Amino acid sequence: QRPRPLVAVGVRDRSWFLWAAGPEACERCLAEAVRGMEPPDAGPGAPQAGALAAMLFERLVLGLGPSLSGLGIDPDGSLAVLPAPACAHDRALSTGVLGDALRHLQACYPEEGCGAVLEGPAGQRWVALPNAYARWAAREPAAFPRDARSAFVFEPAQWLAVLREADARGERVACIVHGHPDGPASFSAEDRAQAAPDGLPLLPGAAHLVVSVRSGRATAAAWERLPGSPALTRGVKFVLPRVTIAKPR
Repeated sequence: QRPRPLVAVGVRDRSWFLWAAGPEACERCLAEAVRGMEPPDAGPGAPQAGALAAMLFERLVLGLGPSLSGLGIDPDGSLAVLPAPACAHDRALSTGVLGDALRHLQACYPEEGCGAVLEGPAGQRWVALPNAYARWAAREPAAFPRDARSAFVFEPAQWLAVLREADARGERVACIVHGHPDGPASFSAEDRAQAAPDGLPLLPGAAHLVVSVRSGRATAAAWERLPGSPALTRGVKFVLPRVTIAKPR
């Protein structure tokens, strides 16, 4: 795994190219962007390229730049902003976002934990949301016949606040995550009914990640893709990295 963030610098056809990749940048898009670039030399464009590389790196460290951006320097020294490739690849959660999500699901055990991954110009971020199922079941038992150990629901007011903030930040809902305490990493019929009533996805642009949490530890997960969601393979399961919950001092 390559270190992040990074700035790739190279030369092609006597022009310099710089590509800055943040933690959320697609690996395959970056590979496409730098294809054909040769190692830089100490030519006349080196000082300008070095200064720009430092600027791009600092911008990534401060979280000010997009996840993938490029600059080109022509032989005459003129500068051009390079358009980033339009990503059509399978997307994955960054290690940091995935770790945050798993820690939340483990902390919620034996109830189902839940939350959302938002994605925008600054990359991905995890938003933990409380499971409001028990509260709604107490108010409307006929409409909510289960409990928080086997079902989840976002509190509408909190979810609306998250969506409004995401809209203000130019973000979209990339993924809904929830846990199955001592259950399988698979999308249940109840999950599908909640996510797509009458077969119509409530969030057609979002994927769903279901995590198996056994004895308080996240052990496996599976993607589920509903119509209109990103290019994620339906039902693909994978083993999760071990994460720990920080104990209060």
